[in-house]
Amino acid sequence: MMTDNDHQMLRCFDPWQGLVISYNRRSWVNCCVYADISDVWRGDFPDLQAAWNSPWFQRLRTKVASGELKGTGCKGCIMLRQQSVPQPYTPADGTPIQIDNLALAAKHWKAGDAILKSAPAELFFTFTAACNLRCVMCSQEDIREYEKYPDLCAEHLLTQEDVIEKALRVRVSGGEPLISRECVAFIQGFARNKRFRHTCLSIVSNGLLLNNVLDVLRQLEKVELIISADGVGVAYEKVRRGGNWEKLKANIDAFLHLKQVLKKQRWGLSFNYIVMRDTLPCLPEFLEFALARDIDKVCLMGLDPTRNTFKQDIYRNPTALAAVPEWKKIIGAAVQVCASYQHTELIHTLTSLKDRLEQVREVDQSVYACADPINLLKADNIRGKRVLIWGTGGYYRQHFAEWIKDHKNMVSYLGFVDNDDSKWDSRCEGFVIHSPTEVVDLKPDMIILAVTRQFRDIIRDQIRHELGVHTTVI
Repeated sequence: MMTDNDHQMLRCFDPWQGLVISYNRRSWVNCCVYADISDVWRGDFPDLQAAWNSPWFQRLRTKVASGELKGTGCKGCIMLRQQSVPQPYTPADGTPIQIDNLALAAKHWKAGDAILKSAPAELFFTFTAACNLRCVMCSQEDIREYEKYPDLCAEHLLTQEDVIEKALRVRVSGGEPLISRECVAFIQGFARNKRFRHTCLSIVSNGLLLNNVLDVLRQLEKVELIISADGVGVAYEKVRRGGNWEKLKANIDAFLHLKQVLKKQRWGLSFNYIVMRDTLPCLPEFLEFALARDIDKVCLMGLDPTRNTFKQDIYRNPTALAAVPEWKKIIGAAVQVCASYQHTELIHTLTSLKDRLEQVREVDQSVYACADPINLLKADNIRGKRVLIWGTGGYYRQHFAEWIKDHKNMVSYLGFVDNDDSKWDSRCEGFVIHSPTEVVDLKPDMIILAVTRQFRDIIRDQIRHELGVHTTVI
């Protein structure tokens, strides 16, 4: 039997510590595996503490504290299944105000409080969806095309000193954050403010515009730079279209030189590297490049499945893997590079990568759809079918609304489904918006996913494995 203490140890700390604020007027809990359920606000950007204690966040904390995760993005969490959810901690180098704030958050977590007096210990600002590159594996193309929102407002954020000062880390991202004037203005204002001197500024970037903010960064004691880079030289420029490998190298070396000259002991640099057909051959060379510069971490990642990346996906497509016939030797060479630098963590990661690729036998195209879903929705395929639409946001309005009007007399519409519980039992286009748990009873012949690419895989898995519904999903 699970005791109260056991349940508490399985309670994730993230809803009590990390706040994400996005340009598209959404906020959610900071978690890399959190599903597509978020708070939505209308009008001006909210104050950070108000967003942190919004009714949506209060409901989330109440559900997480009780262990009842239905209707939250925590349902089915892999870390919860592995019993490895984030727990309260004491930072090694926090200021007294930061340590006290985190201790207060831990007390709220332990009590299961929904309304917090503590501020977020980590703040994540997604300033924009815009980017200066067009990467072949990008999962944000739909967002750029269909979601037209202004960037986050730097001035509004910088006025909230009392909240930011308590944060251990403030991370800015995009899109490409350094293409946003608002993000650059935020970095400049952040660096000038002495109250933020001991808060880490974390930048997730492709690194090509880093030279525009280097002089500003010299004012900060704590900087965390996370560069997304895949491949080397021509291979890098092939997958990161519009990129320039020599410029990226120059920017990285300039950052590291400045770190050395200014003796910035708490400046860090890491890489996110997507392993796919065109970047796997360069992996040993890239690891040599990174480890020779004493990089803090190299995170080897798989592709986010989109409609355009199947030919690159060596994890799911054996044809893509077969296009790199020497892949085992390549991984072996990468292991040797890591061994020469005594980097045991990367050796373990590479060993796991080799084991996974050895299991790629059959094409797994279940998470991929055809390039144009409308082609699957022709009269002969849908006539008389019981159809359910999953998603009611901007992608639906731009991509499916007109189609539904044109075909409303051809199918039996069951309405909509949305993971956002604030929409349940309301109406869209005159049809009811259902909760996901109602899908089983609705017995659809077909579910149309009217959502952007990066969420399709998550929702397909939710339909098949969490809801146990096996029907046509487009």
